[in-house]
Amino acid sequence: MYCPDEWAATISIDPNNRDRDGLPYPLHSLLETLVHEIVHCWFKALICRCELCLTDRRRAAVLGPTQHQRLFSELLDSIARVIREWDPDLAAFYFQGDLVDL
Repeated sequence: MYCPDEWAATISIDPNNRDRDGLPYPLHSLLETLVHEIVHCWFKALICRCELCLTDRRRAAVLGPTQHQRLFSELLDSIARVIREWDPDLAAFYFQGDLVDL
């Protein structure tokens, strides 16, 4: 993920990337990765990163050290629930399991 400034973001995903078995990742996995990175960009654009906010422990804890804390997980889960309703083949889309850093 590369966010050059607060108003633009670019997400690049290599569709030819291979998993551990040497096979291309399935479309389902690429879509999950794309949605995950979109959520990161959303927060990068909207969460204040001034010195006060970055040093305030309560504010810094909003996304956690790996930026996957509860707020991230709640937005990702909300998006995934909507996507699951689009088609029966997407019923298992992004069950995040142990994504949250607690």
